[in-house]
Amino acid sequence: MDMLITNDGTHDLVFKNGECPVTRTPASNEDILELVGQRLKIRLLTFQGEYDLDTTLGVPWFQSVLVRGVTKSQIDNIIREQILSDEGVMEIVEFESTLSKGLYTLRFKASTDKGKYIIVNNLQFSV
Repeated sequence: MDMLITNDGTHDLVFKNGECPVTRTPASNEDILELVGQRLKIRLLTFQGEYDLDTTLGVPWFQSVLVRGVTKSQIDNIIREQILSDEGVMEIVEFESTLSKGLYTLRFKASTDKGKYIIVNNLQFSV
C-alpha cells in the first residue's frame, strides 16, 4: 500500500478533503494496474539509497547512470531490470526510449501477473 500519486506527469501526492488516500488493495484488474503502475513509477523516480528503510529500492542513478561514458543502451538495460524486478510484472512487451540533450524519455508496456497490461508514457529523467 502506497500513498496515491497523480497520474498527470507531476507525480504529486493526491489530497482529498485534507487527507492523502492510499492505493487500494487489489480487488479488481483496475486496482492491480493502479498499484503496479504506481509502484513502477515510484521505483523509477527513486534514487537508489534515497529511502532509508530500503536502500536497495530505486534506480542506481548516481552509481550507474549519471556517470561519464554511460551509453543509452546501458541506461535502457538498467531501467528494464528495474521494471522486471517488480513482483507484479511478468514481462516487458514494448519498450521505447530516447536520449537527447540530457533528457531520457521512456515509454513501456508491461504485462502483469493478472494478464493485464501497464502502459507508462513519457516518463522523463534528466541525465
